Amino acid sequence: MTHIFVSSGITPVHSFDLWGTLVIQDVLGPRVLEAYNQLMNGKESPEIIAQNIANYDGVLKGDKKALENKKVHVDTIEDPLWTAYLRGEIDVNFDGALYQDALTVMDDIAKAGEGLCILTTGNSPWVHKAVASLNPIVGDVLGKVYSGNKAKPEAYEVAANDLSRNMTQMVSHTEDQMKGLAGILQSELRHQVVLVYVERANLAVADDVLAQGIDHYVTDLTRLLYTTLVKK
Repeated sequence: MTHIFVSSGITPVHSFDLWGTLVIQDVLGPRVLEAYNQLMNGKESPEIIAQNIANYDGVLKGDKKALENKKVHVDTIEDPLWTAYLRGEIDVNFDGALYQDALTVMDDIAKAGEGLCILTTGNSPWVHKAVASLNPIVGDVLGKVYSGNKAKPEAYEVAANDLSRNMTQMVSHTEDQMKGLAGILQSELRHQVVLVYVERANLAVADDVLAQGIDHYVTDLTRLLYTTLVKK
């Protein structure tokens, strides 16, 4: 087993991807659209609301045309929705929308005195409130939600450098798709962080994933004892 050495006084931090790793996209996606429809009713024309919903739904379903403008389609729905959610102006139902195995290992990490952060593609200001509503312990320990293009090393390096400035150290990162690990595999961080691939949708087989330099392939995150990855 790969171990990461952490100096005395430094808090180890475990990083997790968001959509597909922590969030069940097929559950939360439709709820996001339902809440958006409720929020925008009377504020925007029914035609525009319907088009925005169709575009976002296309992204959720992997429609090629929708994915060409993924950021625009996602931001059009999520920017007003999450702003309203954080202000308490609308509710989004997160019950059953997060993977239980992810919440369980995050709870174990938090109770062990180690840290947590999220590294995702887009701006996600809602994560702390949503996680805290389901698990206050994890919500309290969860640190920053970093975002960036994880196909590039910089997304990982910016997050790791920010953590190091605060007497913490990224020791693991978990993803549900290989494309999300592309950036760190091009970085020197690859030798400093345990990489975990969780299979959610039969996208890859263990041999192929491990052959690319990933340390662990699991179908259930509770099969990996995250707190044993660190040596002090």
